Amino acid sequence: MKVSVRVGASAKLGVNFSAVLTEGYEMSVENDVKNNVEQLCDGAKSAACEVRAGLKNVAGHSCSYIKDNPWAGVGAGAVVGLVIGFLLGKK
Repeated sequence: MKVSVRVGASAKLGVNFSAVLTEGYEMSVENDVKNNVEQLCDGAKSAACEVRAGLKNVAGHSCSYIKDNPWAGVGAGAVVGLVIGFLLGKK
């Protein structure tokens, strides 16, 4: 069985498809690709968990800051509103 893959796609996956595969090697390549995809998914899940934890931390700090300084929150909201209004009115 012949497998044809673009060089750019195989380089992104980290798999070398330079040879013609026979029936015995198909399962090996398929398992390698599945393992690579599983590793990428696990890495993405762990990165998402780290980002979520960081965002919760930042949200907690910003809420406590706004509770301590409510006028700073009003000022920030006014500035954001003015900038958005300016950008929408510029059309």
